[in-house]
Amino acid sequence: MQAKQQEIEMIEEIRPNYTRISTILEPYNDYDSIPEEILGIAAERGTRIHGLCELYAREGIYMPSEYDGFTGAFKKWFDREVETVLETECRLYCETYEITGQFDLLVRLKTKQLFVVDIKTCVAKHKSWPLQVAAYSYLYAQKTGKNHTFYERAVVHLKKDGRYGFYEYPRRETDLDLFMSALKLHRYFKKG
Repeated sequence: MQAKQQEIEMIEEIRPNYTRISTILEPYNDYDSIPEEILGIAAERGTRIHGLCELYAREGIYMPSEYDGFTGAFKKWFDREVETVLETECRLYCETYEITGQFDLLVRLKTKQLFVVDIKTCVAKHKSWPLQVAAYSYLYAQKTGKNHTFYERAVVHLKKDGRYGFYEYPRRETDLDLFMSALKLHRYFKKG
């Protein structure tokens, strides 16, 4: 997974000395037993699905593809729940901690709540998701000058069979504290 992560980082041209949120949380995702080739295929699939979802969120264009189960799930969720799209694929940086992250959507739901949303296409739910979206919410709050608790946080988990899960993560302080602990551990072990 690390080789694929480095390949993606090179394409995205991350600022020097900045660490991606996903890299910080990578040790806590259980991918060790999955062959590198399979992880590469899954990463490529995820990138394509994200692009198709962004196209629908931004332009309302639904493109049929081999990923119709995933994108159909996204379209169902989006049409049922989203009122307004405020941002898509937003890359953010924090100078204080030299971290960067890119969330998939900032939306106002029909409930009138503002949500930082990340899209996931993997098979299983991961314990790192609430920490990841807490960090994204923190970064976006830094950009806007708001408190990080201003934005709700969630993951839309798309499934191949056209179903989806929408997971809200309301434990803002706990999740952000856990992310900051992971950041400290990352720096201790990786940066000395």
